[in-house]
Amino acid sequence: MRAKSLIVLGVVFLCAFLGRAAVLASAFADGGVAKAPGADSDKACINGALAETLKKELEALETRETMIAEEERTTEVLAGQIEKRIADLEALNKSLVATLDEKAAARDEDVRRVAAIYEQMKPQLAGDIVGGMDPDFAAGLLLAMSGESASAIMATLDADKAYAITVLMAGAAVRHQKAG
Repeated sequence: MRAKSLIVLGVVFLCAFLGRAAVLASAFADGGVAKAPGADSDKACINGALAETLKKELEALETRETMIAEEERTTEVLAGQIEKRIADLEALNKSLVATLDEKAAARDEDVRRVAAIYEQMKPQLAGDIVGGMDPDFAAGLLLAMSGESASAIMATLDADKAYAITVLMAGAAVRHQKAG
């Protein structure tokens, strides 16, 4: 059994050797592989059409690598510009928020001053004026007053107007409660 295995292995190696020898002989005959100058007889280098193809592929890879490097540099520059613009926008946003807060504080102070004026008036006269106001503004004005003054003025309004203003006041109170 052992002898048969050795014979089979010998035949397989011989076939492999003959196949490789045939491929090399074919390559030498086609001129695709030649000996390198000053090289041993068993060393070979690539030339001919295969070498040209490899050279073109290498040039294409180098060109593509250069393009990718340029795109990366462009991307880095654009990313820097975007980061700067984001920082500028954040600074502008902070400035805008501060300005809006100042305007809101000034508006609230103006409403408090007007509310103080209406609190000093007789409830019937103030009610006649508040009844002619836009309900949104009237609600804000009454909210800026003390509860006693606001209720005295609300008592002088007709029921529909008082209801509309009360709904707006309640909505403002809920929004204020959620925000705080």
